[in-house]
Amino acid sequence: MGSTPKRYEKFVKKAQQQKVELTKKLCLDCKTRWNSTYIMLSIAIPYRKVFERLGTLDQSFDCPPEGDWNFASLVCEKLELFYQLTTLFSGTKYVTANIFSPKYVRSNLKLILGKKMKMR
Repeated sequence: MGSTPKRYEKFVKKAQQQKVELTKKLCLDCKTRWNSTYIMLSIAIPYRKVFERLGTLDQSFDCPPEGDWNFASLVCEKLELFYQLTTLFSGTKYVTANIFSPKYVRSNLKLILGKKMKMR
């Protein structure tokens, strides 16, 4: 997307025209923080329609092909599990072992079985 204010204004205007509510501000990935990839994708994916529209109207705007969006959704789904677990591990106001142990087992099963399991 780019991080210039002018490009972001164009994005906001296009979202308003398409009646897409912007609930979160876009953010860029940070190479040294893996969870920033998850955050970036989880915010950008719901705005796919806006990105695609901008890609058709503005030749300087490089929109990824459909296959990349599908891959990004899959990656985001997998990273969400790790994001939730690391949030639990990094808790400082509570004891974490009793909370993350069952979720750790569930996450391993989810990765092995490839099924959607709700993290409680």
